[in-house]
Amino acid sequence: MKIHDSLIGLGFLILAIATFLSSQGLAPAPGQPVGPALFPTIISIVLAIASVALIVRSLKASGPRTWISASQDLLRPRVLMGFLLVPISVIFYLLASGSLGFIFCSVIILLALFLVFGVRWLTATSASVLVSLAIFFLFERLLAVPLPRGFLESIV
Repeated sequence: MKIHDSLIGLGFLILAIATFLSSQGLAPAPGQPVGPALFPTIISIVLAIASVALIVRSLKASGPRTWISASQDLLRPRVLMGFLLVPISVIFYLLASGSLGFIFCSVIILLALFLVFGVRWLTATSASVLVSLAIFFLFERLLAVPLPRGFLESIV
């Protein structure tokens, strides 16, 4: 699938504006010179500048413009499943992570993605488990960012 760069730039510009506006509502931390709004504000400004540059550059380019075109490969079941599995995975995580927890959701999502993209069963299974546990402990222990534990609340 091919999407014209100006449309991608427009999408990122909208994301930058939304991020900027929502970060302005973050309350400053008491006693801290830098509040939680600083980092997302800087990122959104940089993203907006890059988005505008992408839009201008792509609209200046000469030649025929195809705004959106789909590849014939997208009609193959495995390619279509790979294409659709990424947004489906995000929706699944949003809906199921509260009850199943991060570890189980991550294993399920990674296993599905690995298998659809052609990784062997044993490699996909072991990598899914190891990567999910590594990410969980990295965020929980080193970064002190709590992830949903789901029904494992009493165990982990």
